[in-house]
Amino acid sequence: LYGLNGQETQLFVTGNPEHKNKDFWCQLNDPTYFGDLSYSQLGQDNSAIIGYSKLGGYLAAHKDQESGDIYIRGGQLYHDDVSNLDKIIYPVTNVLTGSGAIAKYAFANFGEPLFLTKYGIQTITTKELTNRDYEQVRGDRINKRLLAESNVKDAVGVIYKDFYLVSINGHVYLSLIHI
Repeated sequence: LYGLNGQETQLFVTGNPEHKNKDFWCQLNDPTYFGDLSYSQLGQDNSAIIGYSKLGGYLAAHKDQESGDIYIRGGQLYHDDVSNLDKIIYPVTNVLTGSGAIAKYAFANFGEPLFLTKYGIQTITTKELTNRDYEQVRGDRINKRLLAESNVKDAVGVIYKDFYLVSINGHVYLSLIHI
């Protein structure tokens, strides 16, 4: 779910293997209706959208390792006079070159987005000197063992208290969240 101004909500979905780089969103505050034009194509056809993160007031769509890109979008509310409905468009405001998300069930947020890549637990942060967003490694104490597990793409991540827990193959790895 993505919220604009903390009030309106929309559901974003992806995962169609025939349209790996497409995502779809529902009507504003109505998760039962997906309009014909409520979709976007992000990047190359051969690179799948793996998951989403909230990044401040923006929505980040993470692509797989094929491209590694992270598409940052902000919602813009407008009133459609033809349908007499409030609608939102989602223009891409930035594209970050990343390493590619690998586990669709491991996205979590605790003041910063957390996700798994081939380098382990990562986040998106802003470099103070340049004021630019980039990926940064988190969980450096557990990443080596976590990434040695088989089927890391099936890992599940959740936030519990001040920890990001990642479960895979009957093991649970935990990383203290530094904010």
